[in-house]
Amino acid sequence: MIWKNCNRKYQMVITTYGKHHAKSTIYKYNSLFHACVKDAIYDGVISKGFIQNVNIVFNKGKTRKIDYQRNEFFGRIYYRQS
Repeated sequence: MIWKNCNRKYQMVITTYGKHHAKSTIYKYNSLFHACVKDAIYDGVISKGFIQNVNIVFNKGKTRKIDYQRNEFFGRIYYRQS
């Protein structure tokens, strides 16, 4: 069977790619690839999905955290309705 070891190979790809990319990039990549696999299953090209039990690995140093803080100035802005 050609798809027998695909789960392991895909995990290696995610691990290798994830070492140098941010969390959002890896999740987007995995999401797009998952959609391709689902289409291949639907079209009958493959019979089994191999992405379900993959551990997402990413570089925490490249992942940005946006911290929204409430500012007095922005709290006092009023919007007028025309």
